Amino acid sequence: MKDITLRSRHILAGCLATTALMPISAFAEEDYTLDEITVLQAFESPEVEGYAAGHSSSATKTSTPLVKTPVTVNVVTEDQMLDQGAESVAEALSYTPNVVTNYRGESTIYDETFIRGFTYAPKYLNGSQFGTPGFGQLDPFLLDRVEVVKGPNSVVFGSAIPGGVVNMSLKTPNENTGNRLVFGLGSDNYKQLSADLRGDLNEDGTLKYRLAVTGWDKDLQGDAFGQSRLSLAPSIRWEITPDTELQADVIYQKDPEAGQRNFYTLKGTLEPTVGGHYYDRDLVSIAPEYDQLNRETYSFGTRLRHSFDNGMTFRSSLRYTEIDQFQNNVLVDNIDSVGVPDDIADLGVAWIKDDYKQFTFDNSLESQFSVGQTDHTLLVGLDYQQQKHRSNNRTNWVTPLQFDLSNPSFITPADDPSQYLRPDNIQDVRFKQTGLYVQDQIAFGRFNLLLGGRYDRTKTTTENLSFGGSDTAESGAFSGRIGLSYEFDNGIVPYASFSTSFQPSTDYDVNGNLLDPSDARQFEVGAKWASADDKLFVSAAYFDIEQTNIVEDDPVNGWPHRTNIGTRRSKGFELEARGRVTDRLDVIAGLGLVDAQMTEGQYAGFTAQRIPESNASLWLNYEFIEGLSGAIGARYTGSSFGDYAENIVVPSYTLFDLGLSADLGLLSSNLKGVKANLAVTNLTDKTYVASCVSSWDDYCWFGEGREVRFQLTYDW
Repeated sequence: MKDITLRSRHILAGCLATTALMPISAFAEEDYTLDEITVLQAFESPEVEGYAAGHSSSATKTSTPLVKTPVTVNVVTEDQMLDQGAESVAEALSYTPNVVTNYRGESTIYDETFIRGFTYAPKYLNGSQFGTPGFGQLDPFLLDRVEVVKGPNSVVFGSAIPGGVVNMSLKTPNENTGNRLVFGLGSDNYKQLSADLRGDLNEDGTLKYRLAVTGWDKDLQGDAFGQSRLSLAPSIRWEITPDTELQADVIYQKDPEAGQRNFYTLKGTLEPTVGGHYYDRDLVSIAPEYDQLNRETYSFGTRLRHSFDNGMTFRSSLRYTEIDQFQNNVLVDNIDSVGVPDDIADLGVAWIKDDYKQFTFDNSLESQFSVGQTDHTLLVGLDYQQQKHRSNNRTNWVTPLQFDLSNPSFITPADDPSQYLRPDNIQDVRFKQTGLYVQDQIAFGRFNLLLGGRYDRTKTTTENLSFGGSDTAESGAFSGRIGLSYEFDNGIVPYASFSTSFQPSTDYDVNGNLLDPSDARQFEVGAKWASADDKLFVSAAYFDIEQTNIVEDDPVNGWPHRTNIGTRRSKGFELEARGRVTDRLDVIAGLGLVDAQMTEGQYAGFTAQRIPESNASLWLNYEFIEGLSGAIGARYTGSSFGDYAENIVVPSYTLFDLGLSADLGLLSSNLKGVKANLAVTNLTDKTYVASCVSSWDDYCWFGEGREVRFQLTYDW
């Protein structure tokens, strides 16, 4: 396998070297023509009406029709998020094939996603990394779309898991006009007020602004424990000249009550205790008067584009992000301690203060030209990112605190949980990555060929400021991608692609040694079709991914210690259809099948934990009469394993959702622009276990119960 991987990399490198020289040879022979630069800017995702998008720049960093992109890209539009009442990016992706978003039930404070059998996909904002896979969150109201780029994507994004990445598109000024005001109410005493405002700042329209702001509050457990947020994102767009444009944005998000990061044992969730007891499904906090989790997020970004007369386009983007978070809570540790009755859970105390800073920039030069019968879009770029994460973790999993499931009683501040905290354990992790990439999209006849290659250097430095000691690791990695598609007369575009990725480690084992880096490869074949008006899009794909040096929590010593568990191979199939089927019917349909097996290491031959074998979803939105629509949705999640011995089986479950929308302006001219939207998730209020995991103990999480959201929107 190692020889095959090296051979594949050499082939990709040779192809890229040949491609990179093509424009030079073209100038030498003076047999070339320059194509007109596409009007659609690659750094600006176009606004979409309905459920289907026609273009995306996430997979290639250039504006490319989705139907001609030889990898799978799932696009969730703003209309879908509104119709389905998504309160988080994770919820927005709940109808996406082979994407797991609710594995922790209501404990979704980070928008963690599993894609194609691999855990914790990284998050990006306008193509720049935002936070980490398990840290940081943005409100979906600030976004106009969320995209999932499936498979290894190191050529575009650098280090990443091979399952895929999530790229969020911020609401920024564009050529569209109009403002929106939103007022929302719902179950759990939910209250929301949001606004999306935009317009011109000068007479000729060369300077535009946009402001997205939202605030909401809800109860998680009575009046004692809740969740609240204030988010705002002002941005400007300046057309300096007809060929030069600059965008700048600022994001501020305050979460005074960010939610809860809970753990619950297998006994009491998936299985009853000896006494036949379960945790209350709605039990968010065991110490609601003591627990707290607050977070503050700042981010600033710019994007510059300049088109030269010779047909080249220069793009430059940068983003700086700070995330400060404090978590102080009581968590379930285990059940079945020696000498402790089976109905009683031992409790631990968590105290974690995180200060996270991140800087990224990306400079690229795009050239569109023709050589003979081939049309090229050549992209050459350099990107850089730097992360600094200071964490003070005083967590202590061994305390005398207990929770009796047979006679539940909350832990209170009078119990003084803080007395069991450990001393300060302050650790700094600094990560730097520099990448050089080259990509060529070649069109000849009905064929489209994508070639991409990248080389990265990474440096990870860890220092313990409390107990001393530091460690630095440096590495380099080449990643590549090649894809070929063909367009038939009927619009069907079959394709095949091969790609690789890498992931340097920032985790340490119990002995303080930095874990080995990971690399991966994927073969993918599929087909896509889009209607002529881009209102309906259908895609199907088969994939085969293999990743080495999988990192998970140490099963013996427990978190925060990590360990390499071996190699995983994930194979599967995906089918998605989204968009307008008739003048009255819109549909989102998806099917995902995945077989994620460990092939090397101590768990060889067993299925990966927390990965459902299948998922399927269907959302039908039908306009009964003009201005009145109703939607029904169903989400099926197949069974999964909660341990590598395949002894813990989490049953499959099916959830139903409901949506209603009415244009009140058709009832009265005084209500012009006012629409009412109702979204209900888990309509039947089904109780189910979302997932289980076996680490230093066996933990499970209940899925979210029914949620009702009613919104009035006013557009003008």
